[in-house]
Amino acid sequence: AVAYNNTEEGFIMKRIVWLCFFVFISATSVFAQKNRNAFIQVKNSSNSTIYNVIVIHKYSDISKEKKTWIGELKPGQSTPADFKVRYQTGFGRTGADWWIVTWTEARDENSVTQYTTDPQNFRGIIDQLEKGAKKGIPIATTVIGVASVGLGPVAGLAVAGGSIVANEIADKTLGNGGTAGFKKHTLKEEDKKLTTVINITKKRNVSFKSKSGKSTTETKSKVINFEKQ
Repeated sequence: AVAYNNTEEGFIMKRIVWLCFFVFISATSVFAQKNRNAFIQVKNSSNSTIYNVIVIHKYSDISKEKKTWIGELKPGQSTPADFKVRYQTGFGRTGADWWIVTWTEARDENSVTQYTTDPQNFRGIIDQLEKGAKKGIPIATTVIGVASVGLGPVAGLAVAGGSIVANEIADKTLGNGGTAGFKKHTLKEEDKKLTTVINITKKRNVSFKSKSGKSTTETKSKVINFEKQ
């Protein structure tokens, strides 16, 4: 400890010490790591109707979240901004925001096209889904029938079959601690409580637009066959 006498010099030194302590505490409070929330919305800017859009978000190992918008999203339409994701900002932040976006497009009554921003993990997951199925992934006709109400058989398969594929992708990637194949788009302090728009373009690229900045990634696609039972 430092001993000060009652002289003017000692008084000034005490004031300096207290001022430094106050500045340190204030800076720690302002810049300390804090939990934040933001909202996610998907816009379909392609020229095709898409089905079962799913967004997966990881913030390090702290937050793992997914949202599926079941059904169709026509060209020009957007999902509700109802996917709330968690992230952190401030001094001591140790993670980053990682994303996967996947959706289904109708092909015919027996197959769909699956698009995803996860090219590395996507191949292995889809191959595993189709393994052992010579004609394709088994799916009940009753399930397709329910999904076809108001949409038709082709779109019904896109909804029902896309749900199988999308959920499998979500289960595999959320259970995986790594981020191979994920797209990095970092949310910042100024993004809190605001909406980040994920845009699917005509070329099937995917862009992220937040107040703090933009990111863009390409996608991969694969035709998925189904066997009706």
